[in-house]
Amino acid sequence: MTTENYILLKTKNKIHIHESKYVLNEPLLATALMNIEQLGYTFSTKMIERLRTLSDDQFKALIQQLEEQLITLVGADVEYEPFYPNFPKQVVDLDLASLYFNAIMHYSTNARIDFQKKARRKLIERHKLTIIDLAEEDEFEQLITQLLASKSSISQSNFEILDEAIQQLPNPMTFIPEEMPNKEIMAFAIASLLKKGKVEPSQLMHYFKTPTDVLRFAVARSEGDVSLKEAPHFISFKRSERRLILTILESINGQNEEFLRYKEYWVRLAERLHPGEHKDKYPHTFDVITKLRNHIKIETFNRRIEKEIASRDLSKVLAILSTRPGEFARRLNHILRSFNEHPQIAYAFSKVANEVSTPVLLQLRQFFINSKNQKDVRSFLPKGNAAKMYVIEQNQAPLKGSEAKTIIAICELNLKVRFSQLKPLGKVYLCKSLKNMTVPLTMRSSSQSLHTLARGSRMKLDDQHILRMFIHWKNLDMSPEFEDEEDCRVDIDLSASFYDEDFKIKGNISYYDLKNKFGIHSGDIVDAPNGAAEFIDLNLKKLKKRGIRYVVAQVYSYNRAPFYEIPKLYMGWMAREKANRGELFEPATVRQKFSLTHNETKAMPFVIDVKEDELIWLDTVMTDAQNSISNNYYDDCNIVDRHLQAVVSEVRPNLYDLLKMHVDARGERVKSKDEAEILFVSEKEDTTKQQVTPQDVSTILADYL
Repeated sequence: MTTENYILLKTKNKIHIHESKYVLNEPLLATALMNIEQLGYTFSTKMIERLRTLSDDQFKALIQQLEEQLITLVGADVEYEPFYPNFPKQVVDLDLASLYFNAIMHYSTNARIDFQKKARRKLIERHKLTIIDLAEEDEFEQLITQLLASKSSISQSNFEILDEAIQQLPNPMTFIPEEMPNKEIMAFAIASLLKKGKVEPSQLMHYFKTPTDVLRFAVARSEGDVSLKEAPHFISFKRSERRLILTILESINGQNEEFLRYKEYWVRLAERLHPGEHKDKYPHTFDVITKLRNHIKIETFNRRIEKEIASRDLSKVLAILSTRPGEFARRLNHILRSFNEHPQIAYAFSKVANEVSTPVLLQLRQFFINSKNQKDVRSFLPKGNAAKMYVIEQNQAPLKGSEAKTIIAICELNLKVRFSQLKPLGKVYLCKSLKNMTVPLTMRSSSQSLHTLARGSRMKLDDQHILRMFIHWKNLDMSPEFEDEEDCRVDIDLSASFYDEDFKIKGNISYYDLKNKFGIHSGDIVDAPNGAAEFIDLNLKKLKKRGIRYVVAQVYSYNRAPFYEIPKLYMGWMAREKANRGELFEPATVRQKFSLTHNETKAMPFVIDVKEDELIWLDTVMTDAQNSISNNYYDDCNIVDRHLQAVVSEVRPNLYDLLKMHVDARGERVKSKDEAEILFVSEKEDTTKQQVTPQDVSTILADYL
């Protein structure tokens, strides 16, 4: 399979096939459909029509490659060997004394008990299938252009796609848009182009607007964190790259305070640029770097704002903020509270709101909607690649006057005016289920997963009433830093905590409690030289009857090996009707599979809302701030409790509201899918109509933000 097709399959569930003039043998097609159904997939009608034009040999080669990729995507490329191979019945039948004795034997020797694996009855359930559609000839290039045109951060896997595309495409500059709104993406793309010698530096200078743009490029070229959250370690740049950086910095003279945002980073970078050797050619840059090194004060925007707030001069505050509309938006709540919600504030903001980016306007709108219904706590993810969720007390009282409504109206008006200038949508079907799907605004640290979703999205669970969580991992690879195999040992623990409507803990399933009235665990494994797996079965109907409202999934690296170092670390869940039918891991029943790759040891990937039959996608890790040696729920109960309350109560910008504003501004909403030219739906359907789903992250980020 070509690189382009693999990327399209992974990101859009599509592949491109050139039309041939053969007639495919029908039994071959039928067999292939049966095989991929076992992996949870099927072909669209359009795809089947194209496949029928292939020769038998062309088809066999394609299907072999496709099946290999699908096996990897759903996590079926490894063996799932739990402690109790006849789970769940085996665990149910054993008494607590036997479970305890078997665990002690395993802990003392690291060896597994050789239980006889019994034959399992065949899986006979029918499951929803993911549709593989036919990609248009230029769809790969469209994907790359969309990623480059994204107006918010993208995931690490998408950065890897960009890098691969720049390497593969013979002339990648033809796909580089005139404007790259997201500065992180711009810096990464330019660094990749220069690294691979695909462009002359002079062709790229117009993309740089601020010193921070230049800094991001230098960090990207050094393969660092382009969000600038982590301190960079700069490489020794080529002479042409040093000249490019210094030339750009000199050309954007007059933005001295920008350097102060990342003062220490600039001092480090200057050690690689040697501006003193060229101070006559780049005098401004040399002067700024000298001031930074000598700690000479530079007047800053924030200092001016704080000075005028302290002096209670609202007119000056608004005049200064109006020169930076994005900063005005971010400070709006603070200014309203500082000046008793003066109506002049909203009026001044309305004059510059059209210059605020769409993501910021969306978040501002949602913030003021939420401000009317304040919760006790709220969560946030700081910039960077760590995916650490932080929870803080919400101690601000709601705004007293009507200014919140005014700000909401200003945001909506400016968004609709902006959207009205885009290409007309025509007749649109907009599904209300998109109210549960959040806008992908924080994808920077998202995990590579089978189905890409934005954090906070609520997925409707299948009709099958058993949800089976699974995890797989292997020991660390042997390296010179390890003295023996014990240093390579990895002990991963899968657990679930159960809460009632009032967020009171009711129970826990983990290595120390394998079975109770809430669930069943497949047994704790503390060593995985050849791979290991753990499962947890949850009967959602029974949980509902027993008063459970929420189930919190957790993963712990018990012996503190960071997730990103652990080979084949997959997690996910399956939907099952009969717990003891079918293999423990049945690819066709997998609803989500994702890799844990963060530099952390504790994860909280999702929460199940039992009452609503929904799964809330979190994809976050937990911080060790409260307990540096915690490795199970009871060490972390306060953190888990607070995280749960925050994520359940928090309301983020959703896709329905965003797309409805697009429809209001440039489309005609219809009630029937048959009438529509474009479908905004929660899952792909077998149709030739244009569709946008929550999984189409690149399309949403480029075309709807």
